[in-house]
Amino acid sequence: MWLLIVVLIILVVWLAGKWLSYYFATEGLLYYLATKYDDLLEIEKVRELQQTALRKTIQDWFGRRR
Repeated sequence: MWLLIVVLIILVVWLAGKWLSYYFATEGLLYYLATKYDDLLEIEKVRELQQTALRKTIQDWFGRRR
């Protein structure tokens, strides 16, 4: 039983790290594109792009990429 709990904790930490890395990569890419093309996005557009990236990332994890 303890082994299962330890494995689940490790899995949760690993998944949280993976999610954070994708989140920061998305933030960095948006910042890079905004500064390169002198076009800062509005907060609503940034949130929409983040949600799209997150949805596609989850689809990648489960192998349902379209």
